[in-house]
Amino acid sequence: MGTLTLLSTRDVADRLRITPRKVSRLVEADRLRAAAKAPGPRGAFMFTADELDRYMRDREHEHVDADEPAVDDDEVAA
Repeated sequence: MGTLTLLSTRDVADRLRITPRKVSRLVEADRLRAAAKAPGPRGAFMFTADELDRYMRDREHEHVDADEPAVDDDEVAA
């Protein structure tokens, strides 16, 4: 059996070039599924690489169809 590597909210934010808050909003909107969440109200989300790949494919298809930017300009990480 292989090892499962989980990505943090920060890892996902960096890969998507968005803020960690935007990642949390995507989870809240059920557009990105966290594999795990640390305990507590501010517990960190953890994601699988497969889930990130799925989200990116879905997002690409949505924006090709809608011809819109992938994220709002104010959500892009500096």
